[in-house]
Amino acid sequence: MKKFLLITLSCIMTVIFSANAQTTILQEDFESNAPTWDQTKAGDSDGWKFGSGSSLSSDYWGIPDHDGKAAATNDDGCDCDKSGDYLMTPSIDLTLYGSIFLTADIYYGEATYDGDTETATVEVSTDGGTNWDVIETLGAAEDWKEYAIDLSAYAGQSDVIIAFHYNDNGGWLFGIAVDNVHVFEPLSRDVSVEEIDMSPYIDLTSGDQQIGGTLYNNGSETITLMNLNYTINGGAVNTESLSSMSIAPLTSYNFTHQDLWTPSATGTYEVVLWTSDINGSDDQNVANDSITFSVYVAASLYQRIVLFEEFTNTSCGPCAAQNPAFNALLNNNLTKIGIIKYHPNWPGADDPFYLFNPDDNMGRKDYYEVSGVPSAQMDGQPTVGSAYEGAPANVTQDMIDEQYDKPALFKIEVNETFDGATNEVTLDITLTAKVDYNSTDLVLQVVAVEKDVEFDSPPGNNGEKEFSNVMRYMMPDYNGTSLSAQTEGDVTTKQLKYTMDLTTVDASKMRTVVFIQDNSTKDVLQAEMSLVQFATGISSNEVALPYGQVELYPNPVNEKLYLDFEIEERSVVDVTVYDIVGQKVGTIHQGEMLNGNHSMFYDTTVMPEGVYFINIDNGIQTIVKKFVKL
Repeated sequence: MKKFLLITLSCIMTVIFSANAQTTILQEDFESNAPTWDQTKAGDSDGWKFGSGSSLSSDYWGIPDHDGKAAATNDDGCDCDKSGDYLMTPSIDLTLYGSIFLTADIYYGEATYDGDTETATVEVSTDGGTNWDVIETLGAAEDWKEYAIDLSAYAGQSDVIIAFHYNDNGGWLFGIAVDNVHVFEPLSRDVSVEEIDMSPYIDLTSGDQQIGGTLYNNGSETITLMNLNYTINGGAVNTESLSSMSIAPLTSYNFTHQDLWTPSATGTYEVVLWTSDINGSDDQNVANDSITFSVYVAASLYQRIVLFEEFTNTSCGPCAAQNPAFNALLNNNLTKIGIIKYHPNWPGADDPFYLFNPDDNMGRKDYYEVSGVPSAQMDGQPTVGSAYEGAPANVTQDMIDEQYDKPALFKIEVNETFDGATNEVTLDITLTAKVDYNSTDLVLQVVAVEKDVEFDSPPGNNGEKEFSNVMRYMMPDYNGTSLSAQTEGDVTTKQLKYTMDLTTVDASKMRTVVFIQDNSTKDVLQAEMSLVQFATGISSNEVALPYGQVELYPNPVNEKLYLDFEIEERSVVDVTVYDIVGQKVGTIHQGEMLNGNHSMFYDTTVMPEGVYFINIDNGIQTIVKKFVKL
């Protein structure tokens, strides 16, 4: 039977827990194949097993590898009665402890399939396993998530068993995996600085900078008072006294420091931020009180284009349910984004888009370790530099706007040439670096997508007949082209080619998406998406006239846009402006021009924000230059 994953949508916050200077009561990372834990099961269940994520996975439920080995019960691989699958710790004596916490890493999707929904709980027994208290009902998460649970209610008990209970509720569902179980007595006061939330690259012209981030209360006291401090390059200490706050144990707190920082010059700056005077006393664990963050201030940066990569399939029911709203959102943001849709081979291996290019579809699926569809990536995977990974239905306009507002470190220019005789497309790509970027894992990805494909009848079993931005070719393949570490001002050029199969693809609907990705973090650093129309000759290519280079400035523009170019022979030239959908919105010049240099301007003051194109047509060739109106 073929299955797909329907994730219950919920807002998940993953927390990071520091275990320094705490009293460990029980700890298990499952690196031993036979931990001293008991389990129960019902009916024909094969129970809980131990091993790597890949060894515990099945056809339709993949478990990402996580810190070596883990424990898992897999309903997809068994299709059996999993209603009574309990994994239980040994009995724990808590008579000597007051405050007690449990943390555990859990991979679980709370999935629904064929009308049945799986459930999972963390439970406690104080009578040898006869009776159980549910202390946590687990929700959906796209990846491993760390849970933190207060067990202080069981202090003083001498026979405490903790269990992880999975229940398939009679269906054929997926399963749950557990790792890094830790029971401990915390310190009273232990606040950690988890992260600084600011861009590692800043435009000098952007002015005042807010320094924000996340704190976490690892201790047993609720935090109501503290000092928050930071320095820049070891200079003066900026201190803010926080009060009227309430950070409960095992919860996080997002802050923005009241003192703004204004960079005075370009260069690298070291930001050090730390906490002090927790509830009027010293923090009992100073090892996690501070964080250091480097910021590179550049003279100027580029406008970011946000990249969306979606994994979908023509036989995926949730894909059909989520794609209409997701596509509408993307189509409302064409001036801000690039779009690629990959089709892996499940739940339907007969997906025609998968069959057209199986290697590249599966290569990108494996790159992101995607284990269910639909799944969307916004600018790679969620790290400091990127924003979202998960169900397309969760993507919002605010998320797109927030990511679009982050500056880009590179500029990408694409010159596309289509040879109608051979159906070969030549892509000349120019990258310009605005900062020093020292990663040795940079790659250039070049993807040809088909803007829209429509079938008379659905090619799969989910009812979809219309598909957009379908990946057709990757050049040279899904591994991309390696780039060297970049220095500010570096200009890199690459040329790639591919030949279209016109028995399947429509040349007039092809687009090119180009992006730079850091494989060490999977962050997408910049993207560019053309709106090429090979059949009509109208494209967004930025190319040089054979008789002179075309320059547009400023770009982006608020008011007057200036245009400079040179012609070698007297000729009739039309210079016109088009919007993103190809509608003519203005004329800069029509008529004869003498040879030589020419300068002119176009007033954009009353134009709506968006992407536009200037066409320069000398009767033989049409050259198109793109500009952005702010």
